[in-house]
Amino acid sequence: MKCKSLLLVIVLIVSSQQIFFTAEITQISALDEQQPMAQSVSSQWQMNDAPPIQSGWSADTWQPDPKGALWDLDFSPDATKIAGVEISDNRLFVWNVSDGRVLLWIHHSASIVDVVWLSDEWVLVADSGINWYSYHVVDDGSSTPHTSTEMRSGQWSDSLTGTYNGYLWGLDASLNHSKVAFCGNINHLNMGGEVVIADLFHFIDGSPANAQHFLPQYWSVDCAISPNGATVAAIGRNLTTYSDGNVTYRDIVYGVEVATGVLQWERFVGGDNSSAWAVTWEPGGGSYTIAYNHPLPSQPNVWEGVATAYAEIDGSVFWYSPIPQNVSSLRWLPDGSYLGVGLFDPGRISFIDTAGQIQTDFGWHAVKSGSTSIPEDITAITTTSIPATTTANQLMASAGRDGSIEIWTVDITTFEILPYRRLGPAHVREIAVHPILDLVAIAESSGVVTVRTSNGSINRQCFHPEYGQVVYEIPFAKSVDWFNDEAIVAFSDGVIIACNEFNKWSWTFDLRDHKTVGAFGRIAMHQTSNYAAISWSSNTLNTSLDGHVAIIEPMSGQFFNEWQYSESHWTMAFNDFGTILASVGQTGGVRLWNTSDPNPQNWMDDGSPYSHSGYVGVTEWMPGADLLVTAGWDKQLIMWDIQSQSQMQQITLVDEPFAFAELLNEGLVVVGTGNPGNSLTGQLEFYNIQNSTPVNSYQMNHIPRGLGLFPSDQSLVVVNHTGTMLVLKLDADGDGWIDVDDDFPNDPTQHEDSDGDGWGDDQTQSNGDYCLNTQGSSYQDRNGCPDSDGDGYSDADATWLAHPLGAADAFPNMPSQWHDTDTDGHGDEYSFTVGNDGLRVGESGDAFINDVAQYRDLDGDGCGDNYTHGDDNGLRINEAGDAFISDPTQCNDFDGDGYGDNYTFTLDTDGLRVESGDAFPMDNMAWSDLDGDGCPTSSATGLAIDLYPTDSENCDEDLPFWLPVNLAILISNDASVWHLDISWDSAADNTDIIRLEYALNNETASPIDSEFSAVQVWTSTGAVSETLTINPEAGNNYIHLRLIGVPDDGDSISRDWAAIWIVHTGGENTTENGTDNSTNNNLDSDDDGVIDSSDNCPNEYGTIANQGCPTNSDTSNQTGNDGTNPEDESPNTSSIWYVLIAVMLAGLAILAVMAIRYNRKTDKITEGVYSMAQPSSFAPPSTPPSPNMHLPCKECGGFVQEVMHQGNLWTWCPSCREWQDFLGKR
Repeated sequence: MKCKSLLLVIVLIVSSQQIFFTAEITQISALDEQQPMAQSVSSQWQMNDAPPIQSGWSADTWQPDPKGALWDLDFSPDATKIAGVEISDNRLFVWNVSDGRVLLWIHHSASIVDVVWLSDEWVLVADSGINWYSYHVVDDGSSTPHTSTEMRSGQWSDSLTGTYNGYLWGLDASLNHSKVAFCGNINHLNMGGEVVIADLFHFIDGSPANAQHFLPQYWSVDCAISPNGATVAAIGRNLTTYSDGNVTYRDIVYGVEVATGVLQWERFVGGDNSSAWAVTWEPGGGSYTIAYNHPLPSQPNVWEGVATAYAEIDGSVFWYSPIPQNVSSLRWLPDGSYLGVGLFDPGRISFIDTAGQIQTDFGWHAVKSGSTSIPEDITAITTTSIPATTTANQLMASAGRDGSIEIWTVDITTFEILPYRRLGPAHVREIAVHPILDLVAIAESSGVVTVRTSNGSINRQCFHPEYGQVVYEIPFAKSVDWFNDEAIVAFSDGVIIACNEFNKWSWTFDLRDHKTVGAFGRIAMHQTSNYAAISWSSNTLNTSLDGHVAIIEPMSGQFFNEWQYSESHWTMAFNDFGTILASVGQTGGVRLWNTSDPNPQNWMDDGSPYSHSGYVGVTEWMPGADLLVTAGWDKQLIMWDIQSQSQMQQITLVDEPFAFAELLNEGLVVVGTGNPGNSLTGQLEFYNIQNSTPVNSYQMNHIPRGLGLFPSDQSLVVVNHTGTMLVLKLDADGDGWIDVDDDFPNDPTQHEDSDGDGWGDDQTQSNGDYCLNTQGSSYQDRNGCPDSDGDGYSDADATWLAHPLGAADAFPNMPSQWHDTDTDGHGDEYSFTVGNDGLRVGESGDAFINDVAQYRDLDGDGCGDNYTHGDDNGLRINEAGDAFISDPTQCNDFDGDGYGDNYTFTLDTDGLRVESGDAFPMDNMAWSDLDGDGCPTSSATGLAIDLYPTDSENCDEDLPFWLPVNLAILISNDASVWHLDISWDSAADNTDIIRLEYALNNETASPIDSEFSAVQVWTSTGAVSETLTINPEAGNNYIHLRLIGVPDDGDSISRDWAAIWIVHTGGENTTENGTDNSTNNNLDSDDDGVIDSSDNCPNEYGTIANQGCPTNSDTSNQTGNDGTNPEDESPNTSSIWYVLIAVMLAGLAILAVMAIRYNRKTDKITEGVYSMAQPSSFAPPSTPPSPNMHLPCKECGGFVQEVMHQGNLWTWCPSCREWQDFLGKR
């Protein structure tokens, strides 16, 4: 049924070496099918080798064509589709029969050799090994092949288990589409081949295969299921190879029962050296037909083909028909009236009746060779019936090694066999775009012109008048133009036709009837008349020579003018006004003809204004201008201004040019260029029309033979030399949707906007429209939905709830708010400004989005202004909010004393703290700790009271205190006043004031306290050196001084001095004035801060802690000797003087006993010194209450305080918050 000749063996071997047809195949990246499994595995096939979007151009239409041999083909059961397999590119093609669009274009990893339809929408193919693939085919009218489809795959050998490797040769499906048969050879030790029969739906839906198989002795070349579905006829290759290398055939045909796989009969095909290649069944049943080749009896080295019909019941021959050519395939028409047999060299179909008589042959499979084409072999045949209003209701199609499919209508009533479609042009020479309609005429090989629409559908197809007839050189369509909505086609043999919309010729013109035609050149139609300019060579041996250019009226065949040149002229074109004709000679000379006269007989050659170096592939005119564009294989494009006879621009191209188009709307010109040496690669080169600079390029497989612009949208149509058609449209974002159809031309993720709100319909993308049919402006939570307040968050609906239950706007009428995390009615978008006082002004929204109880924060400290707390024995618990709403440094106040718990400080220059907050957050009577010693100045919890708030080393203990260091007072007088010279180095740090008092009397005894008056007060502790004066009093010759040091806390200490007034007479004093302080009991002889009466070492500088002795002194001997005075007694000392000293010392001792002890002053004294005119009285010291002290905490060892709780007195540890002991009722 599907038949393979001996060449198949050669092709399979050679193509596996990647050398067969390599001149016609480019290396492309295509999707290989998944590695098949033994069973029917479902998957989704995806294409990855479609034309890519390049330089902003997208292939809106793409119709690929085969580049090599088609090896098998089959019609779908409904005759709407035809499938073919291209062996060299391992590819499955599926076409729409009516309009020629490619529906599937699928690459495989190995050569595909057989194809059969399972249903109207499922097609099955098998490769040259053991793999099979089935694909779902749906025709949705697309202008490109499907990029994805459902598929199944598996392996056929060993009853579909894939146990053995092998090679497939035949594939068939039963007429009732219930069974599939595979046949081929397998790598089996005992058997040469296998026939596998399985349920057809296994390959569509994976249902059980119920496979049966037969293992013949000889490998099977082809197989076919009988019309009744009961028997498989399979050819077995019975080959014998002799020692001398000769090979003989005596092929066998097997009859295998479909239901069981059991052999029913086995018969020889023919006589000796009968090599069978194809088998099919007569549609009425009862007989099978085999095509085989064998040597002519009279010429053993010459083989002929034979078609023979055999009776199924006994194998007897019904008829025997020898055919001059070798045969490759055969198939009966569906009504069984005629048999078509595929032939080799030439590739034609032999048409045989039921009696075995050859009625005719037809077919024009050919490949281009030079200026003509030569016939090519047929590889496969298929037939079908179609609905028709006439008796031409059957189709016969053939596949050829030229890569094309020829489809013929057969009318057995009138015995007419007419060409219907030719798919796969094999070679394209030129294209022409209709000036008004989106139609492109394509000049194809084998005598065909095809007109396609912008989506790739065939609008019309016309054939050479001799199409299908026996000719040695098959002409190809070489040049094409438009005139009056008809495609004007000139073939390589000089025949010209006008192809109308009914696929008919309006007229024909045969140049051969008038001139000798070595090779036809081009045709250009004059758009304002019926005239045509044509060119050809009359030299049949060298078509580059003996060129002719003529003006004709092709409908009448009349010649009006003719010019002859030494070389041929090829490309030619009229300008838009029809006043100038341009063409270029073989060597590159550009020639112009003046065609402005209404009478073509007056048209004249205007000469050659410029030239290229060699062949010129492009001769075009810029629209609406006398600006000629030529591009030659010297890779130069020249724009020539006819009026000024000067070159306007010149562009150097990348490759040799073949086609040209202008994109005036884009300011570009585009040139199709490629490598003519191998025709494998090409590109479109885009140039700026103003400055001739290259803009970009579009790479493509093979040479772009034709370029043009469709009038409706200026999309660019390009056809390469193998017939692949592309319609390129601008696609700025490269998403595959051209700009004119793309609602988002600059967004590759979107292309459609159903509701027109600016959001794309593709919801899988981040910018997709959530409300496809409702306009909206939301973009935050979801795109393209209603947004009443315009804040970007959509209004809630039944399926999209408001925040926080959903993501919709919780405040649909408040553009500044959309979320409400804590559902307190205040939006999460918090804003404010800061006033001059540092506090927040104009707060909006919720400062605490997760706290339903808070939303304002005036001071910005993170604590809400809604302050609440509980109470526990006077302490605040469960504080929430800010107890200090205008203080950003404070939040809580655990003890409620008005000072925040966030205690911080800095140190002032005097070392004391500048405080903020509560240093004692659990004591409502304590908050400050200036000196940082941990003692407050008052406490409600029994903390030690700081008696020295500015002394960090002392708290409630007494501090040592002393009079100023190096204190010295010198008393003297002149004739009028007392002079007091007083000085010291420094005073104790805990000094509050130092006061100097005096009293005047006339006796040596110390006055009583009330008699003293203050003369000076110092409040600083620094050094002092001053001189004071006191007025004397008559009768009071003695002055008594008392210096009193008053500490911050504790008792005051003092020192006394006394002196007698010295009377001054004349020159020197008669009596020396002296200062007496011998009676001062507060004397500190060694200035160590310990008065002599308490100093164990009164003459040595010591420390207070060591009772005035040096740390290494021995207090048992204060003088450091044996107590005797080592000094010699002064010889002038009198005993009376010693008596006076003793008396004075006794007096000072009495004064020391009577000295007044002062506590801390309560009067504030300004820093510095001041004089007192009257004596000051000092208040007695005030003693602070002593707190009750308790044992440390039983849990943590911390401080314990007394706390009243519900009328009971307890001890309580604030550190670990544990109750201690009950102290009783209060």
